[in-house]
Amino acid sequence: MNGRFAVAAEITPVFFLILTQIWFIGEVLSFFTLLPLGLVLASWVLRKDSFETLGLAHFNFKGFARLWLLLAAGVLIVLIIGAYGNPGFFRNKSFPLGVTLRFITYLVPALLQQILLNGYFVNRIHFLTKTRTSTTVITGILFSIVHLPNPVLLILTLFGGMISAYFFARGRNVYPLATFRLPAIPACHSS
Repeated sequence: MNGRFAVAAEITPVFFLILTQIWFIGEVLSFFTLLPLGLVLASWVLRKDSFETLGLAHFNFKGFARLWLLLAAGVLIVLIIGAYGNPGFFRNKSFPLGVTLRFITYLVPALLQQILLNGYFVNRIHFLTKTRTSTTVITGILFSIVHLPNPVLLILTLFGGMISAYFFARGRNVYPLATFRLPAIPACHSS
């Protein structure tokens, strides 16, 4: 069995197991969750992925200036929409604490999702396609498909997945990519 076929045969069931978990089971932590995660962990070990290839080797945030500009613009847009939609948005006593708690409770899953999306899928898709452009587009499409149950997220995750794959290919660092998702918090909790 050639290497590309083996990788395609590996990621296909993982992707469909993740879809099953999200679309039909729904619970974040269930026994079924262990199956795709176990396959991913086994793949990382068998293929000898390193912290570097998974994007976990360093906290270097330099080289991500464009991403930080996008993040700042996204946060600003969210704050403007919040203030426009609710004139008392900033005067609400729970505003600072609520934002802080959402940040903390959202950053950990965002980091885990970036490790799975980039450290696993982007690496394997790039092995199959051999080009950054194809990897970026395919990753965006797959990430959007995963979010089909939430139509609010379709377009956001299509472009978010492509942007994430693009920056991961350039910098191999999941930490800033996890923080990039922070402007999406209100959209994720709206439906």
